[in-house]
Amino acid sequence: MDLLPIIRVITLCLSFVLACIVIGLSAHLTSFTIAFDEQEAKIFALLAVATASLTIVTLPGMVIFDFLYKRAFTSMVLVELVWLNILWMLWLSTGLDGVDSTNISFQGGCDGYANGALTIACRDSVGIVALSFFNFVLLFAYCVSLLVFATTSSSRGHPVWSSSVKQVILLAPAKAQSSGSSNTLAYGHSRIPSCT
Repeated sequence: MDLLPIIRVITLCLSFVLACIVIGLSAHLTSFTIAFDEQEAKIFALLAVATASLTIVTLPGMVIFDFLYKRAFTSMVLVELVWLNILWMLWLSTGLDGVDSTNISFQGGCDGYANGALTIACRDSVGIVALSFFNFVLLFAYCVSLLVFATTSSSRGHPVWSSSVKQVILLAPAKAQSSGSSNTLAYGHSRIPSCT
């Protein structure tokens, strides 16, 4: 039994749950920064809202369409690799921007504030950063695994790039070539010419 389809569903569902948490923290942080001294919203919190929204909108669709349809466009190995690579890059950007913004805004850490609202905002920022990096690692590890298995299977002669992840057998042995096909490649026709 191939474990990659199971790992795929677990990865996409966990990424969806983390995105839901991030969008909640980001919305709370954004509303706080706008209300607190009429500051502008933090750019990384808005980036986190956008990245989490893209994740929430697309990942359930990928899982549901793959479950309902055999040859769903969203479940093709190539499409999945391209889209999930874009998503992990967005999560990495969110995490890196969050680290920079948190280090500038909350230099003393989250426990040094007498104002409880600032402590909550700091903890929201740290939570967004941590979950963004976790989502990045999760999606990146899955993409690397899928790419390695798909490339290996493709080099063994199996068509994988336009197949669904749940349908393709990524650990299948190499296809055996018949002697007629090797003669066709070597001489341009199926029979070896005789010398007599």
